[in-house]
Amino acid sequence: MKKSLADKLDDINSTFDTKYLLQEKEDLSVVKDYYKTNKVSYRLFHNWSGFLHMGLSENGTYKETDLLEQVKEVERYTKSLNAKNVLELGAGRGANSFYLSNKNPSVNCYAIDLSTSPIKKYRNKNFIFNFADYHNLSIFEDNFFDIIFAIETMCHSNSKEIVLQEVYKKLKKGGIFIIYDGYLNKDKNLLNEEQKMASTLIEKGMAVDKFETLQSFNEKIASVRFTVLEEKNLSRNILPTLYRFEKLAKKFFKYRFLKKMLTLIIPEKVIRNSFSGYLMPNFIEEEIGLYVKHILQK
Repeated sequence: MKKSLADKLDDINSTFDTKYLLQEKEDLSVVKDYYKTNKVSYRLFHNWSGFLHMGLSENGTYKETDLLEQVKEVERYTKSLNAKNVLELGAGRGANSFYLSNKNPSVNCYAIDLSTSPIKKYRNKNFIFNFADYHNLSIFEDNFFDIIFAIETMCHSNSKEIVLQEVYKKLKKGGIFIIYDGYLNKDKNLLNEEQKMASTLIEKGMAVDKFETLQSFNEKIASVRFTVLEEKNLSRNILPTLYRFEKLAKKFFKYRFLKKMLTLIIPEKVIRNSFSGYLMPNFIEEEIGLYVKHILQK
């Protein structure tokens, strides 16, 4: 039988004292530490190729190739614009930019990340990586990129308007900014107590300080003068990926002895991932949260 949010919160709170998390500020140092700590766990429990995002499934069943759907959309724009210079924000282990550079050898595929470098095997002459913060893109020339993309990384920013402004400066006129990310469907103050708690634990589990509402993000897009070519709700498409995470997390919360033992040997920031994995299917199914694609044009 499927568990409610209330039941799942009881499972979490029966094992962990989560009160300290509610006051924690997820600043950039926490985000850095989160991804460094979870490098191995992402590969073990998600995929070995280094993709850190959700798959987009069409038929309700997860396939590992679903993880390529976001970067395939980037590739479609790369070809249609005859792009020469493309930038990925928050590239993580480099799987997306490596795929793009490998499929498009004539395209310069730049990538930046705050804390995590690409997997060593991901090396192409046209794949250029730098450690950098997407709030400051001054290492690049203005009006240089044909396409910039960000897959599930903008959620870590509490200053998304600054990121949008930086991207706008670095794109050529007519250039495209592609974003895939998660948002709240409505203001957190309008959620009930269980929904608020679930939202907060998911945030802390993923090193997100606070999910922004979709409406608020769209207002920031408008303020930076981007033209919205497409906005698409893909929440249902990520559910098969979420069910995989839920299944793994469910085992953890089912066996009390296992829970206690693992908390002694596994880093705390890895344990936190189980909160998000356990709660997110309900979060999406109940439309508390949304997963949305934006295609913006300068």
